[in-house]
Amino acid sequence: MKQFYDLMKKVPLLAGIVGVVLSIAFIKIVGHAYPQIGKESMMIRIAMTFMSLLFMYLISGPKIFENSSNETGYALKKLLPFILYAAIMGGVSFVALCLQKEFKADWPVVLIIGAVEMLFVGLYEELTYRALVNDALLYQFREKKGIFVVIAVVSCLVFGYIHVMSVDISSPLAFAQAAMKIINCGLYGFSFLVIYWKTHNIWAGAVAHGTYDFCTAVLSNLFVGNESHGYVMTDAIESEGTVVNMGAVGLGYYLIEFVFMIILTIVMIRVLKTIDFKKIREEW
Repeated sequence: MKQFYDLMKKVPLLAGIVGVVLSIAFIKIVGHAYPQIGKESMMIRIAMTFMSLLFMYLISGPKIFENSSNETGYALKKLLPFILYAAIMGGVSFVALCLQKEFKADWPVVLIIGAVEMLFVGLYEELTYRALVNDALLYQFREKKGIFVVIAVVSCLVFGYIHVMSVDISSPLAFAQAAMKIINCGLYGFSFLVIYWKTHNIWAGAVAHGTYDFCTAVLSNLFVGNESHGYVMTDAIESEGTVVNMGAVGLGYYLIEFVFMIILTIVMIRVLKTIDFKKIREEW
């Protein structure tokens, strides 16, 4: 065990690779696309979070705790549009479901467990696909000026991939949804990465991320018969005599989300221009 610890500390890139690969393997085994909210799912997310914290500590040591609360107010302010967008989309879905479905008998329990689970989802994903990828590459290649471009590409692509890696994309509509999901997740992840670079604050990103997931996933799980379709939908449902292609609905949602993500990415580029990357390379 000591040899493993020494090796991970000596080669941060290896620690990052092992951490991310274990994360992806774990997701592949237990499934990723929002399962029904429950105690088992919550415990899985908590376990994955502590695994990511372990690998972060191997790379960054106590810095992960010492610098993780910098400029929390600033970080949350910049990430507020993501929370508002999720609140609007989740609210619209919630109201629509209220008009046609009944609440589950245990909806208060689902709500509480879902809130805790999504907080850990946010923390786990920000630790793994933002902080872990960033710190592993930066600590290994901090003398390279172009390392931040590499970090952004790797972080965003991996973050997009893990959301669709288990879906069936055999049909053109399913493939289009998966492609849009990867692009949207990449833009989403880039914005959160910029804030991480700016503030070194992982907790603010985790809270914003968890709130986003809570609004878009948990609220719809409070109703009877409203099962999760995952990130790619291919079925059709009949509503008042009209057949609705859910794949087309999903693609339309992703296109709307894409416009929103493009706008926020443009805003984040303004933040990007204020970051002292030379200082990060020297002091991070």
